[in-house]
Amino acid sequence: MSDRNKAFISYAWRDNQPFSGGGKGWVSTFVDRLCKHLDRELPRAVAKDPIWLDYEQMRGNHNIADHIRTKLEASRLLVPIQR
Repeated sequence: MSDRNKAFISYAWRDNQPFSGGGKGWVSTFVDRLCKHLDRELPRAVAKDPIWLDYEQMRGNHNIADHIRTKLEASRLLVPIQR
């Protein structure tokens, strides 16, 4: 598998609130559904180059961790999500 990602999803963890009724946050739900849709439409492409979502709870004043920086640099597309 490649270390390259199709997309890097950037969001504030505090914005990843669940829809009414609980469950996973809306950003996580969006990414899961996007991955499933792409896997159905482009199965080899998604398996080769996945979408990456950071589940670490970083704050705005934190430095970007080396792991996150590496993932961002290896991504073809940055998808910023802002509330």
